[in-house]
Amino acid sequence: MNVSKATARDMPLWYHAEASQRISLLVKSNTAECLRTNHKILTVGDAMDFEEKGKIQNHKPRQNCRCHNCKYIRDHTGCVNPHVCYKKAGELLGMLPEKWDPRRIRAAQEANDNDENWHEFKTSRMSANELKDIFRIFTSGEKCLISRDDLMVQGEQVELATDGSCRDMNTTEAKAGAGIFLGVNDIRNKALRVPGELPQTNQVGEMFAVLQAARQFPGNETLKILTDSKYVIKSLTTNLKGNEDKGYIGIANKTLLRATTATLRERTGRTLFKWVKGHQGNNLNEGADLLAGQGTEKEFTEALNLEVNVNDCMSGAKLQALTQATAYRGIRETKLAKAKHR
Repeated sequence: MNVSKATARDMPLWYHAEASQRISLLVKSNTAECLRTNHKILTVGDAMDFEEKGKIQNHKPRQNCRCHNCKYIRDHTGCVNPHVCYKKAGELLGMLPEKWDPRRIRAAQEANDNDENWHEFKTSRMSANELKDIFRIFTSGEKCLISRDDLMVQGEQVELATDGSCRDMNTTEAKAGAGIFLGVNDIRNKALRVPGELPQTNQVGEMFAVLQAARQFPGNETLKILTDSKYVIKSLTTNLKGNEDKGYIGIANKTLLRATTATLRERTGRTLFKWVKGHQGNNLNEGADLLAGQGTEKEFTEALNLEVNVNDCMSGAKLQALTQATAYRGIRETKLAKAKHR
C-alpha cells in the first residue's frame, strides 16, 4: 500500500508504530518534552510544519535568533531555544521509514494512453488517502516499508496477444492451456499447459497467459496485451482496487490473481490491455488461440511458484471495506487455509 502525504501527516508522532526503535530514546529528552508541552506537537504533520519554521531565510541557528518565528515562540510558548526544538522535530521525523515520512512521499504520477480502448494496469500499489485506509485484517507476511517508485524511462513497445483454452471442461479430465503470440514464426511465441495445481478452466488459462507474458517481459518495455477475455481486463484494472480492498475474499482464482498482480507490479514498464472479439480475424488473437489449444495437449510442467512479494501485492483486507458477512467469510477462508497446511 502506498500512503498519501495526508495520511502520513495524520499519524501520531510519539507512538508511531513504524518508527525506528531509536525514537524511544529521543522522545525522553527535555527538548522532546518541550515539543509536546510548549509547542503542542502531537502528529507527524505538526512536527513537519514546526520544522519548517526553522528554514526561513532570516533564521539563525542560535538560541537568541531574532527571526519572527523564534521571537514569537519565545514570547508566547515558554520555549527558550526554538532552534533546538526545530532540530529535534527533524530528528524525530528522520526516525520514520520513507513510506511514512511525508517529506519523502512523491505525488503519484499516472500515465494515460492516448487510445481510450487501452486499459492500463496501475503499477502503483493502492494508496491510503485517509488514515482509515491503512487498517487491514487477515494480513500475513512482512510489513512493506517502502513506497513504489515512479516508472523508469520506458523502453521499446511490445504488442502481443494472450489466450486461454480448455478441453473437456467441467470434467475430471479437463485440460487447460495458455498461448502467447507475438507474430508468425516469432521465437517468443509460447504454448503452455496450465499447471496441475491450478483449476483447469478457460478463465484460469486466460489469466495464466498474462502471468507468463509478464514474466517473459519483466523489464521497462511498454507491454500492450490483446485479449478476448473481459474477465482478465476487469480483474486487473477496474476490479483491482475492490478485490484488494476486500482481500480477494470470495473471489475465484485468488492465488493466481494475486500472483499476476504482483508480477505486473514488479515490471518497470507500463502494461496495457485491449479487448478484441475472439475468432473475428485478428491475427494476433487467432495466433494466441491456436497456441492455447496446443497448450492443452502438453504435459504438466514443473510446479508453479505463486508466492508474492509483500511490496507488490496487498496482504489482508481493508477494514473499512468489509461487511459483517464478508468478514465472516474471511474468517472461514483463513481457517480452511490453515487446515490445508496441517
